[in-house]
Amino acid sequence: MLRKILLLLFLLGSIDGKAATEQKIASPSQQGFINVPEEKLYYQRFGSQGQGIPIIVLHGGPGMDQSYLLPQMLELAKDHEVIFYDQRGSGKSSSRPLDVEQMNMKRFVKDLEAVRKYFGFHKIILLGHSWGGILAAEYEVIYPQHVAGLILMDSVPMTLKGMKVFDQRCASKMAAIQKPLDQLEHSSAFRNGDPRAVEKQYRMIFETYCYKKSDAQKITLNFSKATTVNSQQIEKIFGENFFSKPYDLRPQLHQLSIPILIIHGDQDPVPVATALETKNALPNSTLVILKNCGHFSYIEQSKKCFEAIEKFLKNL
Repeated sequence: MLRKILLLLFLLGSIDGKAATEQKIASPSQQGFINVPEEKLYYQRFGSQGQGIPIIVLHGGPGMDQSYLLPQMLELAKDHEVIFYDQRGSGKSSSRPLDVEQMNMKRFVKDLEAVRKYFGFHKIILLGHSWGGILAAEYEVIYPQHVAGLILMDSVPMTLKGMKVFDQRCASKMAAIQKPLDQLEHSSAFRNGDPRAVEKQYRMIFETYCYKKSDAQKITLNFSKATTVNSQQIEKIFGENFFSKPYDLRPQLHQLSIPILIIHGDQDPVPVATALETKNALPNSTLVILKNCGHFSYIEQSKKCFEAIEKFLKNL
């Protein structure tokens, strides 16, 4: 169950495969790799350089990559410089064998600091979705002098207790699809890492994550056999070494004084109560709850989501 929960948690969506052929993603102003210990991190840079405080977007996972954030999150690049990067072991940042020494929170935070230094940013705004919310919070606790603002979008719970509640909600929502999902996961195609079978699995699951099932078809999923294997390995490592052990980030969050925006869908399988707990732990935070919205706020209620973000950014 834990592997399925981690699989379910962490994706942002964009557009379905058919629409992707019709809507081209804008070319980045810069792209390449950033050298970090035992890895190279692939990045893309959008927007005008020097245009306000730069935003670094942290994708979900751990185990996914930046590609599913596009093109929707490029809405931010209209008025801001925005950096997307593949986290260690994910997407194009997967040139080394995976093990617990490389796949851990400490490494991921140091990688994010390396990204900041690479671009020479003194101050940054962090936007983290789902798993990216925890990563953003951990970075801010260690490097508060470099963060001007923090945006937590449909973040996973900041406590193990909250994760257990989320576990229960997942089990309830998935009951209706458990039989066909089990059949798929026991198929030879899925067991052999066929990207099409894995994509089908994700889309089935995401129907339970969206307020409207049809919104699950708006999620871009670009799997290869290699990225499928890596994603599953990273999920397993973090499942055994982070999400299965007691954790509570609220005491650390209470120390943060920077402006923080929390966005959460009222129908998100991640309970609204956990977003309220996070807000109560943060002395300078604003919580925006979007109605008729699941785990993918920027798809399901994109207009209201980006309006909330832009209002927050203008007040920094």
